[in-house]
Amino acid sequence: MRDPQEGECLVCFVHRMLDDHGCDATLLWTLHFREVRSPTASGLEKRYQVACDCRVAAAHRLVRELMLRDLHTDELEPPPLLPTCGGVRRTNTRPCRNWEPSARR
Repeated sequence: MRDPQEGECLVCFVHRMLDDHGCDATLLWTLHFREVRSPTASGLEKRYQVACDCRVAAAHRLVRELMLRDLHTDELEPPPLLPTCGGVRRTNTRPCRNWEPSARR
């Protein structure tokens, strides 16, 4: 099983694992992150109240400064490759500065 990179936040880790492995309709990667980085973060499931990793990822969107503008539609879109994680303390389960709450939450 792959582990979070040094300083990588939960949301960046989950996005990376979903890109590599897809979603299996469970919280596999979210719970693995907690197990490796912050075993005492017992409120993680309660905070997200979702059943799978893709919903954890969907609860956040990239901040405006990291989005790309489509010149044809004038819409903001995520870049083809996610930027490097903004970094968090080792036991932190919050997203890094690259993410903000999604309106879909």
